[in-house]
This record gives sequence, C-alpha cells and structure tokens, in this order.
Amino acid sequence: MVHVETARNEAKYEGNISEQFQSKPDINNPFDCLNSQKYYVIPMKLTAIIYPDSETGLLVAECPEIGTANQGHMEEEALANLQVATDLYLESFPQALRKSSVIHTFELPHS
Repeated sequence: MVHVETARNEAKYEGNISEQFQSKPDINNPFDCLNSQKYYVIPMKLTAIIYPDSETGLLVAECPEIGTANQGHMEEEALANLQVATDLYLESFPQALRKSSVIHTFELPHS
C-alpha cells in the first residue's frame, strides 16, 4: 500500500528515490522487512484527459488507466483534484488493475 504523504513527497523528488531512501530491507529476512521504517514508492506515469463540461461550465479531468475523474474551475485545479482522487482511490484499492492506454489522434472529413 502506498502511503498518501509518501506519494506526495515522492513527487518532489521527481522519481529519484535514491535521495530519499538510502538502503533497501533484506527481502530474505522477514524481520528486516517488518522492522524497516523505509519503503519504496514506484512512481506511476498516468494520463489525464481534461475537457469542458457544457452543463456545469467546469473542466473535467479523467484518468483512463485507473478510471478516476474529478473537476475544477481551472486546468491546474482539475488536474490537482484528479491526482488527489486517484491517490486516494489507489490507497483504498491498492490491487486496482492499471488498464493500459494508448493515445492516438485521427481526422475526419467534416464540414
């Protein structure tokens, strides 16, 4: 399980966990793993799709890999709210399967 504060602090290191954690517990020694105060956070690269909601006038932010969504008045607020919602969801459901996504653009002839 990823602790919320650790996940938020990890963002400050931009994926460089070696600065925050200097040693790994010995996985062959269960007591070392249980007594260790250090644990590792593996950053996830997720997608945010942000679009306007015509009914509310707010911006909707969705994460297609996890299935979470949130909203905000500004793009930055919608993205921050989505990050919090996704973090809380993953803390509640740590075994949630991450659906792979591929982003493509396409054109349609339309007048």
